[in-house]
Amino acid sequence: MNNNEIITKNKVFFNYEKEEEWINEMAQQGYDLTDFSIGKYTFKQGIPGEYLYRYQYVADKTEEEIQKQKDLQKKAGIEIVINNSNWIVIRKKSSQGPFETVADYESKIRHYQSIMRFLNVLALGSIVLGISNIVNTSPLSQIIGITCFSIAALLFVVIGGYSSQVRKVTKENKNNL
Repeated sequence: MNNNEIITKNKVFFNYEKEEEWINEMAQQGYDLTDFSIGKYTFKQGIPGEYLYRYQYVADKTEEEIQKQKDLQKKAGIEIVINNSNWIVIRKKSSQGPFETVADYESKIRHYQSIMRFLNVLALGSIVLGISNIVNTSPLSQIIGITCFSIAALLFVVIGGYSSQVRKVTKENKNNL
């Protein structure tokens, strides 16, 4: 692969930490993230291990808070790679050492709870859509209804995983007091 080559990978994650881990594994192999949309990642060939990537959930912050955070990150040598309405993907040079986007326990808990609220809204929307379709006698509507219920069930499993993370971080915090 030459240095100008662009590659696209299709992959779906339900846990941002696993997604972040995979992005960093790609970076270790010399693939620098340049773009992302749901399930589609675009990378360009770079230097293996040059960057470390982190995700930040920002949907619960005001524009002013986000801008203040971006300014602080820029001063710390952190580059914003992708900025969408809910998430910011940031990176910095590996040579500068590891970095955390959510350094303290309370911030981690708020971060997980924000994700859980967002996923709850999606799950409840799926349930409402499922009910509105399941009551219809058309076979297609019934299939759509069942699919919506399945999506809601999957989202509740993911929410349960984040709930476990909140308990884990809370326990770690109590152990470190």
